[in-house]
Amino acid sequence: MVGFGGIPTRNDDDENNEMDAHRWRGRKGVRGPSWLKMPLLTIGLLGTQIVWSTEMGYASPYLLSLGLSKSWMSMVFVAGPLSGLFVQPLIGVLADNSTSIWGRRRPYMFYGSILCSFSLLLLGFTKEIVSWFISPDSPA
Repeated sequence: MVGFGGIPTRNDDDENNEMDAHRWRGRKGVRGPSWLKMPLLTIGLLGTQIVWSTEMGYASPYLLSLGLSKSWMSMVFVAGPLSGLFVQPLIGVLADNSTSIWGRRRPYMFYGSILCSFSLLLLGFTKEIVSWFISPDSPA
């Protein structure tokens, strides 16, 4: 396996291959015709890109209507990538070590989808949720 100096790699003749072969079960690849493989691999991001483009189009006016200053609005936009910087590697490690009967990735994709859907629904109730933490008279 090829990698850069920061990531340890192993040789194919390593003595732990039997353990790895047992741990990494399943077939690699995408089932179906070869011309359909790339669209099938990328179709999952279509919904994410649609939601992201809608969010970016409406987020600035919405956050300004909530009373957020432009400097705090930029902090809101930076919060997502910064959280991804820490959460994505963590979920990757947890999924790599998962021994679920549904596979390594499926439980994380299922529960992550539910969490994202719930969070997306909460965006419609932002004013009400914010009012739990701050009074309506206080500046944002």
